[in-house]
Amino acid sequence: MFKEAFFLAKDNEKRLKFIFFLMALRGVVKIIPYLILYLIILEIITPGMDIGKALASMTNVSINSILVLTACLAIVFILINVWDHYLGLFTMKSGHKICYDIRMDLGNKLRKLSLGFFTVKSTGELNTILSEYVSRIEMFISISAPYIFSAIASASTMLIFFLFLDWRMAIAAGSAIPLAIMAFTYVDKVAGRVTRKREESLRRTNSVIVEFIEGMPVIKIFNQVTQRFHKFKETMTDFRDKNVRAVVSVTVPSIILLTFTSLSIAIILPVGLYFYFDGTLPLSTFIFILITAPSFSDSLAQSLFGYLHSKSPEGQAIKNITEVMQEKPLYEPVADTGIKNFDIEFRGVSFSYDTESILHDINFKIPEKSVTALVGPSGSGKTTITSLIARFWDVDSGEVRIGGENIQEMKLDRLLSYISLVFQEVILFNDTVMENIRLGRKDATDEEVIAATKAARCHEFVNQLPEGYNTVIGEKGARLSGGEKQRISIARAILKDAPIIILDEATAFVDPENENIIQEAINHLTRGKTVLVIAHRLSTITHVDQTIVIENGKIVEQGTHEALIKKEGLYKRMWTAHNTALGWRVS
Repeated sequence: MFKEAFFLAKDNEKRLKFIFFLMALRGVVKIIPYLILYLIILEIITPGMDIGKALASMTNVSINSILVLTACLAIVFILINVWDHYLGLFTMKSGHKICYDIRMDLGNKLRKLSLGFFTVKSTGELNTILSEYVSRIEMFISISAPYIFSAIASASTMLIFFLFLDWRMAIAAGSAIPLAIMAFTYVDKVAGRVTRKREESLRRTNSVIVEFIEGMPVIKIFNQVTQRFHKFKETMTDFRDKNVRAVVSVTVPSIILLTFTSLSIAIILPVGLYFYFDGTLPLSTFIFILITAPSFSDSLAQSLFGYLHSKSPEGQAIKNITEVMQEKPLYEPVADTGIKNFDIEFRGVSFSYDTESILHDINFKIPEKSVTALVGPSGSGKTTITSLIARFWDVDSGEVRIGGENIQEMKLDRLLSYISLVFQEVILFNDTVMENIRLGRKDATDEEVIAATKAARCHEFVNQLPEGYNTVIGEKGARLSGGEKQRISIARAILKDAPIIILDEATAFVDPENENIIQEAINHLTRGKTVLVIAHRLSTITHVDQTIVIENGKIVEQGTHEALIKKEGLYKRMWTAHNTALGWRVS
């Protein structure tokens, strides 16, 4: 757990180790009041004298010494409390800083992973990792781990001091430690098992919550409120039960562990009395060890329980975040490669997801500043081809080339700077219209953003929004219509002004009026660019330079619209079906 924490801390590893050192030092310093107390006891009790005679023989000198030591004790307590305060502030600030860096490292890591990773991890699970799990690490760094080190240092220092005073009493004080460690090992095993199940339930719960909230419009429209709420309730019930089981399962073992860590006082008392009456243990030593034994037991319990409580929720958080950070990213070359033109070529490309083969030996070339259409039945691999160009995944075999260079030999940021994508499903953020469009180019001026908006035919409707370009459009652009969102995404692509444009069924689900407006915006966007377009409405791509027909992951036809119509193949059948659909009416 600590090894993984140092791995996650990265550049902050020295700071984290320094925190642990300071807290261990704190544990040692906390013993100073007990040392002063021991000196006071020595002033009161002369070796070989019983307590009654010791009190009767106290002189003004010994009283003055006791008063001085008592004053020192008060000063030490004040200094320790002040130090505790500032040390606590330091650990909290360090925890915030380290966890900020961990979140940024996670974000940077996620953007370098292939889309395959995101098909395995749900949105709710990733949200749990980025929010709750990182918050747990913050708790671990700021509170749990430092106090574990402090407790271990306190218990160890006390045991060493006991050994210095009387080795037999030190053995008596430490005799319960093996039993405590045995109980600790058992509790650790039980807690590990139930905590894993609880964490699985937590991630599933967060996924269901996200799904339930995001799917509410569909749930209501299809009258599935009762059914989906039943699933929601089942998930919440399972999470509650897993939490209860996690607590109940470790209750009895924890009581046993606490009992063993508290045995020191029960062992020290009879052993100390035996040696005292035997005349081999000074009364001052016996009283001091007796007074400090509860603190020793408390420190021992804090170290063991602290570790257990950290290893369960916080250890699981560290483990899951470490797994994400150790995911293999897309390969990125050390040296960057420049290109002279922006033609696109697939050479013998095959691709599969897990064991499912998607593309088979794909070969084609898109000349620079030409328009190519991809058509084919749903699931034939069209969107996969566009994803491979943007390197959302890496090919299994073959090469994807831009300007004659293998895209795997380009820096990922440079590759993506060459490409603008306009998807069927538009992704907008809960920010202003201005900032959503400015994502295309972060250094763009307001005037450049407005110019792009005008070119995308959305300046008019943006001005009609309550605060114009400064209107916050809601999560996923909830306050805009589908056509308006699509035009905002086109404005973003126009602002980026990338030489390669990929359009993935950009007009699939918009009304005819918006389709005409969007088509005008697309014409402006694609002027003088290398364009690859996916479209189900074949009437929108009859003018393109070439059409590539995909079926079952293979290219079955390729050519112009006129040439493909003459072939009497799949494209001709799709064209006939398309024209038939245009004449369809509700009877």
